[in-house]
Amino acid sequence: MKENYPKGIGPTGRWLIFSGANWAVVALFICASRSLEPVVGERSWPYVIYGTPGIIVIASAVLYDHIPSRLIVPVGLIGWAFAVSLLLWYFWFGPGAVTV
Repeated sequence: MKENYPKGIGPTGRWLIFSGANWAVVALFICASRSLEPVVGERSWPYVIYGTPGIIVIASAVLYDHIPSRLIVPVGLIGWAFAVSLLLWYFWFGPGAVTV
């Protein structure tokens, strides 16, 4: 039983594309994590580092239901492009980059 989708992308594919919005926020969190550690504190840092991505995923699931369906694919694609480019920049040229 194959269902026909008029947009050509099924519900699972739309969610995977929209998950780029999650990764954009997680990428910002990764890049800002070194400056957030002193603010949060040493004892609560593990809770923040593991809890924040979970909260982001739950918030994006709620947001997915409220975004118009015509905007899900563009928002997801922009999120993926932003997340990949930010993380590549951070790990190539960021604070942990190797200089010769």
